[in-house]
Amino acid sequence: MEINRIKTQRALAPTQISLADYVINPYRGCSLGCRFCYVRFNKNVVKRKQAWGEFVDVKENLPLLLEQELKDISPKRVLLGSTTEVFMPEEERFCLTSKIIKILAKNTIPVVILTRSPLIEKYLPLLCYSLKNKIYFTFIKRPLKISQPLEPKSASWQRRRKTLKAIIKAGISLRVHIGPFIPFLDNLDEVLKVMPEGIREIEVEIFNPYLGNWPELRKILTPFADAPLLQNIDILYSQKQPYNEFCQELKYSLERAKKRYGFSGRLLICPRSKFYTPDIIYEPPAGNPF
Repeated sequence: MEINRIKTQRALAPTQISLADYVINPYRGCSLGCRFCYVRFNKNVVKRKQAWGEFVDVKENLPLLLEQELKDISPKRVLLGSTTEVFMPEEERFCLTSKIIKILAKNTIPVVILTRSPLIEKYLPLLCYSLKNKIYFTFIKRPLKISQPLEPKSASWQRRRKTLKAIIKAGISLRVHIGPFIPFLDNLDEVLKVMPEGIREIEVEIFNPYLGNWPELRKILTPFADAPLLQNIDILYSQKQPYNEFCQELKYSLERAKKRYGFSGRLLICPRSKFYTPDIIYEPPAGNPF
């Protein structure tokens, strides 16, 4: 693992992601190295010599920059972690994310955090300063023989289930992000069965092959998944009608689950060749169920 201490030119970056008006990514790269991560194809990552998961750039001057920028900028809400895992193991050493949260708390600026890491449990007390704070926590249940090659450094679904319980107990607003959901490989009912009580919001994000790397994932999965299953995924992603039919059936399954479990939820189907765009509304206006 290559760790680089770098200087960044700014802390707050305007974002089109509907969750916030500004985003902060305290690190570049990610030591978790999930094989399906869309960030791998970011222009700043593609040009790197190191493989995804083998480098982390630490923006060590970012907390100081943030304090300076907040003198002139008043964000309505800040998003943490759009292109990196803000609670990767390196956070315990460099503490950038916790410093950022403390600065935002001091300025009473709400935060939205995207994470899949149980490390967030240690920092939950820091996130109780605003009722507008929210955690989007990635959770999905897969057989170990499938999850291990896809996300070898991520915590198990059992461990992440404990984190969901901790977030619920802390009383912090939570949405469970089930994704990337790979058709035929993943089973929505199996995921929902093992989620803890108290979940009020979920979203299911179908894996986007137009932005992602299905051919590479297929090679990784070939020793561990049945050939007919992989062939079905190939057909699904190569033909419009089967893909649309699958999405429609998954939507029906989600609607049935919403009634059974009593949560609100939505299916996130990303447009071809793009992902985070203003067209994707992650949080509907108040009063509109999703």
